[in-house]
Amino acid sequence: MLTTWAILTEFAHMADSIGATLPLYHWIERGGLELMPLGRDELVTAIDWIERYADRPMDLADASLVVAALKTGCAKVWTLDRADFETYRLPGRKHFTLV
Repeated sequence: MLTTWAILTEFAHMADSIGATLPLYHWIERGGLELMPLGRDELVTAIDWIERYADRPMDLADASLVVAALKTGCAKVWTLDRADFETYRLPGRKHFTLV
């Protein structure tokens, strides 16, 4: 499984409790989840997607998952933003698979 720092930041903000976030951080530390780096090139791609879906609006966390899907070819996403990811389309009008 793969995620991004933007997702971890959003999770920590939503959880608003060290008791909820610390177990996740330890799980990642043990190798339960990989973190995809988001550098300048990935940010440029994310900005393009944020502008494309400005009417939703798409936040950086969602855009980071779109970038991850583009980089890895994996369009299977676990998300709490189901309605948004049902709307987002990858190149070729490909849908995300929601878990």
